[in-house]
Amino acid sequence: MTSFISSRIWMVWLVLVVAALFSWWTAAGRPFDTSTAQLGGAIAVAIGFCKTWLIGKHFMDLCDARPLLHWAFDPWTVLIGGVVVALVLLRRDAQANLLMSGRTGARYRPVAER
Repeated sequence: MTSFISSRIWMVWLVLVVAALFSWWTAAGRPFDTSTAQLGGAIAVAIGFCKTWLIGKHFMDLCDARPLLHWAFDPWTVLIGGVVVALVLLRRDAQANLLMSGRTGARYRPVAER
C-alpha cells in the first residue's frame, strides 16, 4: 500500500519538530550559564537556518527544481545564516565590552546608576 505522504516527508517533519524544541531549549538559556548565554541565541539562529534549508529542500521542492535554483539556495542559506549568527555573537560581545569598559552611554547604564 503506497502512502500519499512519503516517509521522507514525515522524517523531515520529525526533524523540524525536534529542532524547534531544541532551539527553544537553547534560546531559553537552559544549558548555558549567564556568561555564555549569547551562545544559546546563536545556536537557536543557526538551527533556524537549518530548518529553513530543510523546508526549502523538502517542502518547497527545491531538490527537484532547476539546477540554478538548487545551487543558489544552498550558498544563500549558508551565507545569510552565517552572517546572522556572526552578528548575534558580535553584537552581544560588543555590548559586554562596552559594559566592562565603563564607557557606556545612557542606553547601557543600569537603572540604579541613572
